[in-house]
Amino acid sequence: MDMVLWLRKTFIRDYERLDDPLVRSRHGTLSSWIGIFLNLILVGLKLSSAFLLASTNHWIFSMALIGDALNNFFDFSSSIIALIGFQMARKPADKEHPYGHGRAEYIAGMLIGVAILVSAGMLAFRSVQSIVHQDEVSTDIFAFLALALTLPLKGLQSYINFSLGKTLSSPTLTAVGRDAIIDVALSTSLLIGFFLAKVLSFPNLDGYLGAVVSLFLCYAGIRALKEATDPLLGEAPSVTLQREVEEIVLGFEEVHGVHDFLCHSYGENVRFLSFHVELDGSLSLKKAHDLLEAIEEKVSERTHSSVVVHPDPIDSEVLLKYEDKVTAILAPYQLTYHDLHLSEGTLNLEVLLPFGFKEEDKKKIEADLRSLSEDVHVVFDHPYAE
Repeated sequence: MDMVLWLRKTFIRDYERLDDPLVRSRHGTLSSWIGIFLNLILVGLKLSSAFLLASTNHWIFSMALIGDALNNFFDFSSSIIALIGFQMARKPADKEHPYGHGRAEYIAGMLIGVAILVSAGMLAFRSVQSIVHQDEVSTDIFAFLALALTLPLKGLQSYINFSLGKTLSSPTLTAVGRDAIIDVALSTSLLIGFFLAKVLSFPNLDGYLGAVVSLFLCYAGIRALKEATDPLLGEAPSVTLQREVEEIVLGFEEVHGVHDFLCHSYGENVRFLSFHVELDGSLSLKKAHDLLEAIEEKVSERTHSSVVVHPDPIDSEVLLKYEDKVTAILAPYQLTYHDLHLSEGTLNLEVLLPFGFKEEDKKKIEADLRSLSEDVHVVFDHPYAE
C-alpha cells in the first residue's frame, strides 16, 4: 500500500470525502504535524552541530550550516502557519464572511513564501560578511551527519506533501513539498562543498556555500508566493474544470452551445460558477427555466460549486443567414464569437478577444462586421477561461 494512502487511512476519518471542508482540513493538519516533527529534528541537529563546530573554530559559525538550520527553522514555522491556515479555512461562513474562510489557506501560503524570502535575505547578508572577512571554517563528522540526515527526512516530507497537494489541489501543500525537495538539493550541495573544502583545504569556502543556499531560498520563496497569490488575484479556472462543465452541459440535447464561463473561488471548497447556454429561441419560458434548473443542479453536484446559468436564445434563420459571413471575417484573426441574434432589427453578437489584442485590428473587425447589416451591435469581451 502507498505510504501516503496508509497515512490518510490511519489518521484521517472519511479520508476520501475531499469535498468536505473538515476532511480537507484534516489532510492539511496531518501534513503540518509531519513537517513540524521532521523539521524540529533537523533544526536541533544542525544547530547543535553548528555550535560544536564553532567551539573548535574560535566561535566562528559556519554560515552554510547556520543557513541550512535557519531554513529548516522557517520550514518548521511554515508548518505551524499552514496548520493555523487549515484550521481557519474549516471555519463555517458567518455574517462578516458569507463566503467562508477558505482563502485563509492561500494567505498561509503567502506567509510561507515571505518567511522563506526573509531567511534568504538574512543568510545572504551574513554570507557576504563571511566572504569579505575571509572567515575560515573547518568541518567535522557531526556537520556531515546533520546534512546527510536531511536527505531522507526532507525527501520523505516532499513526497508526502506533493502527494497530498495533488490530491487536494492545494497550493499551500505543493509549496511545502517544493521547498522540501529544494532542501534536499541544498543539503546535497553543501555536503559536496564541505567535502571539497576538506579535501582541497579550502576553509574559506563556507561563505560562498552560504550565498548559494540563499539563492535557492530566494527561488523557493518566489515560487511559493506566486502559487499562493494567483488564486487571490483571480486566476483563470483550470481547463479540466471547464471541460468537465462543458461535457455535462452539452449532454443535454436541448443545449446547442456553452460560453462566457466564469469562476470565482473562495477556497477549494467554495466555488461559484456561471456560464451562458445557447437554447432554441422557440422554447417556452417554463421549459427553459426547468432546463436551466436541471443543468445547475447537475453541474453543482459534479463540481461541488454554486452554479448560475444564463440562457441565450438562438434563431436558426439568423444563423443560416449570417454565420458563415461572420466566421469568414473573424477567421484571419483566429477569433470566436457567440450570441448572434436579431433584436428589434439590430444584429447583435459578441466577439472574444485575447488579452493584448491590437486596437487597430479591433476597429477593422468592427468595421467589417458592420458591413453585414445596416444596424450591427458588436460587443468585444475577453475570455475568462481557455
